Amino acid sequence: MAQRETGVLEAPPDVDTLIEEIREAAREGDEAALRAARALELIERSKSAREMGHALLGDLVTRLGLSPRRARELLDLGRSLRCHPGL
Repeated sequence: MAQRETGVLEAPPDVDTLIEEIREAAREGDEAALRAARALELIERSKSAREMGHALLGDLVTRLGLSPRRARELLDLGRSLRCHPGL
């Protein structure tokens, strides 16, 4: 049994509840990744990073707190989505 901050013991959530929480978090994460990918691709294509005062898109994503690797993954995804708009 898990113990809350109040010191009261409570039963842990059942496995089905935990699995549903994982699925929901994954869906939310996927949706957020798709939005970020599309936005990064649009910024790259429109050269908006320069308008925001950043010489390179990499400078902007670093300022936003994204790792270069994650930014590249999202940008690649965004480019793929542009080529396959039905996705």
